[in-house]
Order: sequence, then structure tokens, then C-alpha cells
Amino acid sequence: MGHLHDDSVHILGYSVVSKDRADGRSGGGILVYVREGVPCQEQPQLYISDIEVVWLLHRSPLMPREISHLIGAVYHTHKADNRLMLDHLISSMDTIYRQHPQTGIILLGDFNQLPEGQLRTYPLKQLVSRPTRMQSILDKIYTNVANWFEAPVILPGVTKSDQESVLLTPSISARSALGGK
Repeated sequence: MGHLHDDSVHILGYSVVSKDRADGRSGGGILVYVREGVPCQEQPQLYISDIEVVWLLHRSPLMPREISHLIGAVYHTHKADNRLMLDHLISSMDTIYRQHPQTGIILLGDFNQLPEGQLRTYPLKQLVSRPTRMQSILDKIYTNVANWFEAPVILPGVTKSDQESVLLTPSISARSALGGK
């Protein structure tokens, strides 16, 4: 993201959680918008300077106290170290699981060519089944609560990006369980 000024990324009704690249290169980084009133806590203790991941812990007041959701927003460039990223993702999920054993996990973002064997055996299911850039599925969503969501919808890219956008929506049964519409 290149150290953007807060005013340039502000959207009314949302807070921003971001992690700029630590090495000074332009571009890249992670930016997550969280709707005001949605109880998410950033997990900076899980951050590593060379890894582009933002971690959030979501604890809905309508869910039982022991249930949380760990959300990891990932940007893994095609030149990044696959082993380093996989080790970080697995160890971060393990850390939160030890504190919150009933945690639902959602890992999403641009994974490029990251091998997914370890993530699938965690066990996480990859939900995106259509290409997000040309003929490749680079933007993925991994979760251990797949039945809580509808099938992802692929939408046009944002701004000048050559990658499509992915929309993930809670299923009707999940919304009902949470007291939603």
C-alpha cells in the first residue's frame, strides 16, 4: 500500500486495519475494512514483518462466549517464500486455537501459487472454484466453517486490477443462528 494517508482510504461507517510492507517496496500490503459495530480485534502479536497478513479475532455478542472467528487477510506474492508463509499461517492458527478451541477460521486473499496441502489438512476447505485472474484461482478463501457460507460469487475487479473480486456471504442458516435477517 505504500504508507497511504488515512484520509485516502477512509470509508464512512468502516474502520481500517492495515499492514504496510516492512521492506519499503511500493505497492502490496494489506488493508481490511471492518464495519463499525462489528467486534473485531486486531491480533498484532501474530505479525511478522516480512509476512503480509492481517489477523483479526471476531467475537459476536450473539454467539456463545467460547466461539470466535479468526480472520486472516493474506497477500502472498509469487516471489515470496512459500515455506515461511505456510509456517506462519499454521503457527498463527495454532496459537489462537490454544486460546479459543472453538474458533472458526477464515483465511482469504491473494495466495498466488502457495501450495495448499498443509492448509487443506489443517483441515480447511478452499471455497473459490472459479478463476479470479485469467484462468487461475489466485484469490482464495479457506475455512473450517464452510457450511456457514454460500458459494462465493466472482465479481469484476476493483479499479484497474486485472484480478476479479470475490464476495463471500453468510448462509441463511448462519444468519438465523446469529439473530440476523
